[in-house]
Amino acid sequence: MSAKSRGCLESWIGAFSYVQEDPPRQIVGLRNPQLGALHAIHAHWSVTDATATIVMPTGTDKTEVLLSMLVSLLCPRLLVVAPTDALRAQLAEKFATLGVLKFPGSTLLNINAKYPVVCTLHHIPNAPDEVDYIFGRSPQEGRSGDRCQGH
Repeated sequence: MSAKSRGCLESWIGAFSYVQEDPPRQIVGLRNPQLGALHAIHAHWSVTDATATIVMPTGTDKTEVLLSMLVSLLCPRLLVVAPTDALRAQLAEKFATLGVLKFPGSTLLNINAKYPVVCTLHHIPNAPDEVDYIFGRSPQEGRSGDRCQGH
């Protein structure tokens, strides 16, 4: 892992807060289904490293859960697969900006937490080496918050 990647992960240590959204009080946070899913992920991975599936209803903004998971679990890498070009672009933009975690007025994430490097693939990798290349991408090829174009 590069020094830049380590710096990004280190900036996330203790930076995430479980804040529940409260619009009448103008508190920017996560909604109940998002908080529940995030706690379920943490509970699952506290006892096993097995793959898990989180199922949430339409409209609950699962992407915010992924962003919260990325930061709160200090994930060094995360692969998100999208079925359409439009959704891929939307996801890349949300990951590059960290979505609600970095909204103005949000206290979900410490202001000093760094943005991740987001790479967008435009086709399915043809070989394991292509995936290794993307995940091993030099930090000089993309800076935090920028989308680097994959193969």
